[in-house]
Amino acid sequence: MFEAPAPATVDRLLAAQQHAADQFGLRATGRRVWGYRGRTLSGAAGPHWLRVVCAEASTEGGTLWNGLSTSRTLPTSVPRPDLLRIRDWTTNGYAYRAELYAPDPIVSPRPVLDQDPGLPETWWKEMTAALDALADVPPPTDREAVREEYLRRVIPEFTVHQADDVTWTTAHADLPDGNVTCGPHILDWEGWGRAPYGYDAATLYLYALLTPETAARIGAQLAPILDRPEARTGLLTVCAQVAVSVAANARRRCRTALSIGAGSSASSSGSGNACWLNSHSTRACRRGGWSRRAVLGHPPPAARAAAPQD
Repeated sequence: MFEAPAPATVDRLLAAQQHAADQFGLRATGRRVWGYRGRTLSGAAGPHWLRVVCAEASTEGGTLWNGLSTSRTLPTSVPRPDLLRIRDWTTNGYAYRAELYAPDPIVSPRPVLDQDPGLPETWWKEMTAALDALADVPPPTDREAVREEYLRRVIPEFTVHQADDVTWTTAHADLPDGNVTCGPHILDWEGWGRAPYGYDAATLYLYALLTPETAARIGAQLAPILDRPEARTGLLTVCAQVAVSVAANARRRCRTALSIGAGSSASSSGSGNACWLNSHSTRACRRGGWSRRAVLGHPPPAARAAAPQD
């Protein structure tokens, strides 16, 4: 879901993936799905889904590392794929964990939807019920997915709104379509924890804005969550996080341009769509007032056609 990391990290994770596949008697043949900064590498292995996570040796065992195991305490009404096997090992200064899941294709190989995935009505009903069930879980005191200090800083800085009183719930906290399957099941629980109400639904909604028809459908399906007043802070938090990410990417591209002396060569795949998504959400947030459509309206088809293309 992220760009491939540095070549040395790519080589190291590919070797770890091959080792895990060998241990499970499988062959990794699917498309490579990279996690943030090469922390994880996922993909098909035979009919199964293989995920490898890494950390520097002696740093494993923290909140992110234990996210999967602790998420198993959540109610069964929150759908997760069957975890078939798990294996840990350490080599050359890095700790690795391989997780082998039952077959269930992901909805999208990318976090930002660029086409309608064609999910049936039943899928959305089941996903809405899953998000409701997760939000009903009392927020954990030892897992903080979104810090209050952070959201109170970035919301006014990047959306010009103020963060109201926060309704805290339990959230997956990383729920673009690349982390949900056609089941539906929800993948990648390393970062779950306390977050503002509506945070997960807002992520699904906002990351579909490049496909207006899909965004409209998601907005309608998740309206029981997104249109509640207490979802305002969750929605604004996701808007601000998109803006923060785009700003960081822009700075990185500028540094690359300066180092090679050619700004036109510094753009990376997906940057145009990401910048347009940020621009649209920021303009919508500046309209003021509260309703989902006032804070983050649907982009018309003409706006999508005018979006920068790579």
